[in-house]
Amino acid sequence: MDQILRSDTGMTLPVRPRVALRRARVRDSLLAVGARLFVSEGVENVSVEDVIAAADIARSTFYTFFTSKRDLLVHIVEPVFTTGTATFTALNGLPPKAMMAGVIDTYLTLWERHGDALKEVAALGWFGFALDEALGGSGGALTDEMLMMREVGRHVAP
Repeated sequence: MDQILRSDTGMTLPVRPRVALRRARVRDSLLAVGARLFVSEGVENVSVEDVIAAADIARSTFYTFFTSKRDLLVHIVEPVFTTGTATFTALNGLPPKAMMAGVIDTYLTLWERHGDALKEVAALGWFGFALDEALGGSGGALTDEMLMMREVGRHVAP
C-alpha cells in the first residue's frame, strides 16, 4: 500500500491504491494544466490562482502537491532535464555525426513525451546550460541546432 506524508502533522499514513491512483491523476492534471498555461501565457504571467481555476481544483489541493508556482514549474521541466542530461552525458565524446544523431533522437523523444515542458525549457533559455553541462562545454553548436529545431517544432507541433 502506498504512503502519503501529511504536511500538517508530518506523519506518514497508508493510502489505498484507488486513492493513490486518483492523487496521481490530479497531480498529472496539475502538471499538464500548468505546462499549458506557462507555454501559452508565459511563466511570469501565470499565478497559482490561474492554475487552480484552470484545473478546477481547490487551493488546498494545489498545495497538497506543490509549494508554489516555482515548485510546479520545477516538476514540469524536471523530466526534460533528467532524461536529456542522462542521454546527452552518454553522447559526450562520440564523433560529431553520432552526437548530433543522438541529440536529434533525444529531442524527438522529449518532444513526444514532454512537449509542453520542452517548449517551456526552450522559452526560458535553459537549453544552452543543460547541453554545455552535459557535453562538457561542447554544446554550443548543438544548442544552436536545438533552438532551430524548436522553431521548426513550433510550426509543425500539434
